[in-house]
Amino acid sequence: MHLYIDMYSKVSQIESNVLLDYLQGSLLVTMPVSNSLNVINNGTQPVPIRFELVNHGDNGFLAISNQKQAYLFGNPSSPDGVSSQKSEMIVTTDQDNSHGLRQWTINDGVLNEWNAYPAQQGRFEDPAVIQERRWRLRNALPYAEGWGTGTGGDGSGWHGPSASITFPTGKNIKNFTARFYAQFLFGNMSTLGLQQFNIWSTGRELIASVQLWKWVDGHGSVKVRIGNNWAYIDEYNPRWDNFFGQIVIQRSGNTYTVTIENIEGSGPKTKQVISYTDEESASKLAGGMTYWKAINGGESSIAMNNDLYDFWLRKDNVDSYTNIPNLLKEGDKLTVNMDDFKVTSTLNGASALKYQDIGSRPIMAKPGNNIVTFNYSGFADRPDVVAYIRRKYL
Repeated sequence: MHLYIDMYSKVSQIESNVLLDYLQGSLLVTMPVSNSLNVINNGTQPVPIRFELVNHGDNGFLAISNQKQAYLFGNPSSPDGVSSQKSEMIVTTDQDNSHGLRQWTINDGVLNEWNAYPAQQGRFEDPAVIQERRWRLRNALPYAEGWGTGTGGDGSGWHGPSASITFPTGKNIKNFTARFYAQFLFGNMSTLGLQQFNIWSTGRELIASVQLWKWVDGHGSVKVRIGNNWAYIDEYNPRWDNFFGQIVIQRSGNTYTVTIENIEGSGPKTKQVISYTDEESASKLAGGMTYWKAINGGESSIAMNNDLYDFWLRKDNVDSYTNIPNLLKEGDKLTVNMDDFKVTSTLNGASALKYQDIGSRPIMAKPGNNIVTFNYSGFADRPDVVAYIRRKYL
């Protein structure tokens, strides 16, 4: 066996070293394409190649091939992480009576103002004081205290208290499902009342509103507003009498789906689903909600039993990324020895045969040029690769 050191001129701007075992010397080799080496054997016999690879970044596998033989360490299918979509609950009603009304901002909400002289006045009772078994926003108070007196002070126009929640900042709520649960009940036809269930933008612009209302001696009515458009109107219809159930407002992309369903009320078990597309309002992120209850007149005896029992809002289709630890970490050193027609692997100086694919075969450098390619996970950085040979002559 003879050892020679031959220096080759550089033919590419990208270069790497091939070192000779047992000798302090190096061969300059070219890399005609990314992730490849040209190992030049000036001997007369094929010889095995030994590789040393230094890994960079998280990496699931390293592979080496000369188109005839191949070596694989790790798993090419190993992901860096998993992306998934899930829902995130943004707001739920705090129904601990001892917490009172601290979750709510009173009389500073965003209304659907397409009503006669709307005014946010009056107040709700403190749940910590009334201690009801079933939580609700109630205002069973003297007229002016519970409802206010209207914009002119004479009871004209729709007036009553509102309760609002501003959603946490930075949530970027595009797609969402909001659910209100409320009663809209009356004992006789002479009563009246109005309720609004509103979602508004981060800029306090009305996005969506469902309004239940009733006038003296009339049946119940429903009006749904999306952005600046009426999406649904059904007025003076007995199917809305004595409603006690859920109002669900859902937005996906530019499309809204509103579901109004009587669950507990003594009236007809009505379920109405409305679908409406509005690109302008859908471009605005959801920023908060308002519940408003109102009467029109100068005495509370005309008021219906209108109360909010629950509210929640869920952000839908939230992208979530979970990082998955990989086999190779930054700076790991993999040594691949292919002597004696066997393949062995050591990782950071320790045997790592259990990670070596059973089909791995020695990669030989035949006399002349030998293009060797190597691959790694797409999310990893390119490793440093050094190849060693011992040339053999007859």
